[in-house]
Amino acid sequence: MKIIRELQEEILSEAILDEATGKKRWTISGITLQSDVQNRNKRTYPKSVLDEAIKLHTDKFMTAGRALGELNHPDQNVSSINLDRVSHKFVSVTEDGTDYITKAEVLDTPTGMIVQNLLEGDVKLGISSRGLGNIKQQDNKAIVENFHLISLGDIVSDPSGPNCFINGILESVEFQLNKEGVIEQVEIEETMDEYSKILQNSSKSDISTAINSIFNDYLGKIKR
Repeated sequence: MKIIRELQEEILSEAILDEATGKKRWTISGITLQSDVQNRNKRTYPKSVLDEAIKLHTDKFMTAGRALGELNHPDQNVSSINLDRVSHKFVSVTEDGTDYITKAEVLDTPTGMIVQNLLEGDVKLGISSRGLGNIKQQDNKAIVENFHLISLGDIVSDPSGPNCFINGILESVEFQLNKEGVIEQVEIEETMDEYSKILQNSSKSDISTAINSIFNDYLGKIKR
């Protein structure tokens, strides 16, 4: 199984004033996933696959108040929720045709407060789901199978830039579910932080050399 991420350009936000406390309570909503249509990443999720993944996630996490999302995708521990990075909690997911629309409450966590301040400043944010699945080629289409949701969506801003390269490497790492249903990484230990720092500290003229170095290091880890 591989990490699969799907970006939606923009989320809708709403602030409701709590008269008892005088505080605004922010909620965010948007289309998180779509079935039976080819998305911008050229992937298609059969409806039966998404229905099963969402039902399992809802039954196991949302009903227990544990369907969480982070501010930005993590570079490490991508196959689980990092509690120190949680910014919002999903409270509902509804089906509308081929779309699955989620609604989440922004929390008063450190990262949640950042999200609230961004929304107060009319910053447009996006949401990007995170899950594990297998991809098979069928009739020149990439079909997602055996999909397992990690988060209905992390809040993101700009998906472009060097981190896209990191995400591309990350999506090639293999994961599996053990007998207890716990996600385990199969191939290599993650070094995404190290790779990010290399790119961030590289000048524009050195970026090709940095990418080459990262790629060679990654290939070396796979062969071990």
